[in-house]
Amino acid sequence: MPDVTRPGATWKVTCASAHGATHKRKGLPNQDSFDFWPESGEGAPLVVAVADGHGSARSFRSDVGAAIATSVAVDLMMSLFDGSKEKLTAPILADLAQEHIPKSLDREWRRRVEAHLDAHPITEAETDTLRKETVSSDGQAAQDGSIVAYGATLLITAVTEDCALFLQIGDGDVLVVGGAAVSRPLPGDDRLFATATTSLCRNEAWRDFRAVVIRLTNELPTLVMMATDGYSNSFRDEAAFLKAGSDIAELIRSGQWETVTNELGGWADDASINGSGDDITLAVLAPVL
Repeated sequence: MPDVTRPGATWKVTCASAHGATHKRKGLPNQDSFDFWPESGEGAPLVVAVADGHGSARSFRSDVGAAIATSVAVDLMMSLFDGSKEKLTAPILADLAQEHIPKSLDREWRRRVEAHLDAHPITEAETDTLRKETVSSDGQAAQDGSIVAYGATLLITAVTEDCALFLQIGDGDVLVVGGAAVSRPLPGDDRLFATATTSLCRNEAWRDFRAVVIRLTNELPTLVMMATDGYSNSFRDEAAFLKAGSDIAELIRSGQWETVTNELGGWADDASINGSGDDITLAVLAPVL
């Protein structure tokens, strides 16, 4: 866990998204999305959301679903921090993350998806695709018909002056680097294997969120890294992936935040070209001096 004291540091975020090499060849859009608040990308509280649209035949609007997911996440967390009459301490955030935040995310994502469907009805050809794809990737019946077309996963990080909140539904990765230690703050989900994943398009998706709150006090991590699964899938093994997080942390420790900001998109693009071929989105949050 975090073990690096950085007095006077300011939380900052930099994000980049690479259009997957395979998706480019197939003429498919980038189905990842990211968003953050505040718009300056610095300060505390700082909220960052990263989403990954499924991109399967039945999730043919997942790029829209991912964009809606990150927008909903940032809007909801912003309203919590701006609208709260009391400081959102670690215990309060931990309590909200158990049910209130996941339920609110689930409800608002569906509302906005349904509004998009009303404005852009699914065509007859698209309906035929949905009829053929009546079973979800984990073997359960696909829910709510056309909602599955927007299927996406979602990662959220919110850092305050004294704690960090992590929320996740589906696959993707969150790493925390402090000193020489690299950790995954969120618990695993044994339902995630191969291409199977939980999703915002499932019935009662709020129940599938995993959440954890970490107290930071005066000890801050060197970085938090969020990534869609195309990134970790580009490495030969878990150790190589974790080392990538450590390498970026070392750049930040040595005062090279601008280098990370300038190179992040290229690193994502290279990983896709030489690795998974998938869309790759990276977000790096760090207390920068």
